[in-house]
Amino acid sequence: KFRESFRPFAPSVLAEEAAEWFDLGDVGDDPNISPYMSMTAYVTESKRGQIPSVTHVDGSSRLQTVTKEAEPLYHQLISAFFKRTGVPMVLNTSFNTLPGEPIVET
Repeated sequence: KFRESFRPFAPSVLAEEAAEWFDLGDVGDDPNISPYMSMTAYVTESKRGQIPSVTHVDGSSRLQTVTKEAEPLYHQLISAFFKRTGVPMVLNTSFNTLPGEPIVET
């Protein structure tokens, strides 16, 4: 995507694991704090080395939280990745390409 190094990709993270990886403050009873990538949060300092591609130079990240209820298949995919890697998130990026290029090629 020719993305600048100062503009990292965003993570889709299991909502129930997000507070372990990001400083979310008080989320109350609903951990699904950012289902539409509408907020940024600081990556927990001890986790930054594990997820550098989604950590901005200032330590922040624009995250999407994913719940089983709202996105069951996506949640299942991320859960399987978490089980294999210990990281409860995947890279979330659009299919935007260069002008005039197809969005997705098969």
